[in-house]
Amino acid sequence: MYKLNWLLFLLFISNAALGQERTLKYCEIKTYGAGFSGKQYHVDLLTGNQDSLFNIKDKGHLQNLQKVTTLTSDVDVLNYMSNMGWKMFSVFSFPGQRNWNNYYFVREFAKSELISH
Repeated sequence: MYKLNWLLFLLFISNAALGQERTLKYCEIKTYGAGFSGKQYHVDLLTGNQDSLFNIKDKGHLQNLQKVTTLTSDVDVLNYMSNMGWKMFSVFSFPGQRNWNNYYFVREFAKSELISH
């Protein structure tokens, strides 16, 4: 009986370890002000050209992610993304008339959180 329990325990542990496979998803957020005053502020969310590669099951997460485009400052964008579990790993700034900023974010997802194709 002891050997059977031990075997079942090992199978459970190995199964749990396999179920925890993780993968990274990336997105880009562009922020910019329009016009010379910079009072008009825009945020664009880019998740790639192929929807199948940004295949998150939770539609609520995707809807919440889209809300970033309604924010009105770079600081709000950074705080919002951080609160959603995304980590910024790179930023490019293009000073000039529009003051473009490109922020790159990454988040780790369990494979079970993704639509498999």
